[in-house]
Amino acid sequence: MIAIWGANGFIGRHCAHDLMTRSMHQLTLFARDFTDFPLSADERLTLVNANFKDNPRIEALGESQHIILTVSASGARTFADQPDQERSENYQPYQNFFSALNALDQKNRHIIYLSSGGTVYGESSNRTPLKETAPCIPLSPYGQTKLDIENALIQHCAMSGDTYTILRVANPIGPWHKGRGILNAILQAARTNDIVNIQNKGQTIRDYFAVQDLADAITRACAPLTPHNNILNIGSGQGLSINDLIALVEETIHQKININYIDAVETDVDYNVLDCTKSKDVLGWQATTPLADVINQMWNQL
Repeated sequence: MIAIWGANGFIGRHCAHDLMTRSMHQLTLFARDFTDFPLSADERLTLVNANFKDNPRIEALGESQHIILTVSASGARTFADQPDQERSENYQPYQNFFSALNALDQKNRHIIYLSSGGTVYGESSNRTPLKETAPCIPLSPYGQTKLDIENALIQHCAMSGDTYTILRVANPIGPWHKGRGILNAILQAARTNDIVNIQNKGQTIRDYFAVQDLADAITRACAPLTPHNNILNIGSGQGLSINDLIALVEETIHQKININYIDAVETDVDYNVLDCTKSKDVLGWQATTPLADVINQMWNQL
């Protein structure tokens, strides 16, 4: 049995879909609500309305062996000027969750936490792909909180007998995204012939990859023989500037994008690309889906 918190979010939806398609696990899905939930009803699915911060409904966990935590109450810039709010909305609910897990009789659960490979490391000094052993010097409250949750999970597992897998995720793209996201903004502007605002002259480099490949990594982390207690980078290992991404969109949809360049945000790093060698070694995983295929899929669904 597998439990997913944040199951009706961007990543949670794809995670549930991949597990339903490729495994025979019973899934207990937790979300604030299941409005527009894209998966069809199935006897293997149990849906639980739960507010992770105030009432995560942990009593509904049952005998789940794997707990997948995708919940985040904010984006990278939501509380950029409010670090105390960032901690109260994100860090404290996770601490409360781990404390509630300790109170349960069942132990030896495997907890998979989706962290942010795009923010926990901070700036890359030599502009080369970052390994998991790179220093973590976050520039934003969001990145610092993600790192603090990682440490809280490791401490919880050391004391409880549970195990962990921390996935430091780069920049997944794909359908079912509820937020804007840079690719969503670009495609929406193309569809409506509007102007899209691009920061830092479009020179910011990120590690974009298909969210379906991320779901594959999570499914592999749940496999019976997968080693636990690992921190793993999940991305493509390839850097793409926003200008490069725009050029790929234009080539894929055969349409010019109207761009307006604006100033960069101080807490954004200029370069973030992840070295995912360890994920290939531990999970047998690597990102394989061409970005053009993802762009086509998203474009056709607009």
